[in-house]
Amino acid sequence: TGASGRCSGGIGTWWGKLPTLITMLGKEDALRVLRASIQGVEDIEAIVTERKLPCEWRRGRSVWSATAPAQVGAWEDAFRAADEVGLAPPWRRLGAEELGELFGQKGPYLAGVIDERASRVQPALFARGLRQTALALGAEVYERSPVSRIAPGDSVTLRLPGAGVDPVGDAVTLLGISSAPTLGRVVRTGANTIFYQSFP
Repeated sequence: TGASGRCSGGIGTWWGKLPTLITMLGKEDALRVLRASIQGVEDIEAIVTERKLPCEWRRGRSVWSATAPAQVGAWEDAFRAADEVGLAPPWRRLGAEELGELFGQKGPYLAGVIDERASRVQPALFARGLRQTALALGAEVYERSPVSRIAPGDSVTLRLPGAGVDPVGDAVTLLGISSAPTLGRVVRTGANTIFYQSFP
């Protein structure tokens, strides 16, 4: 998930975004998105276990901490949002003594909450493992084919390069997608374009 995923292998849910989700989507849809993100982590763990991906998957402690006074209590909105929807958040608040035990008495940590079952992988090994699994299942992987532009609006247009992707120089045409999105729908596809519309 973001820089934490790329740099430290953190595989997170959208728990920390629950207040924003409720504001933007309302409680019912916010819960649907949150639960989908939790299920996504569980699905990743299942794939790692089933395919025996050597990616150093582990669950363990992860601390959301404050190292400056302005950051203290940044998690309280998420706790209130969890209470609002009737769910227990994945963290518990840390006292000063436990913070000292974790980080030392001279550290810059002023406050924090801890998730005892946070998920992490070795990100490069994980990416390689997913690639190997996709190839073993018969998929053709075209690397270095980023989305070059996202057009604004309710419907999003994803344009992908068709040239310079195939290693032998052949032009690549998009034929479709392998699985349907869960938070929207693909309206149609073009030779190198995906027209995506989010659910209301």
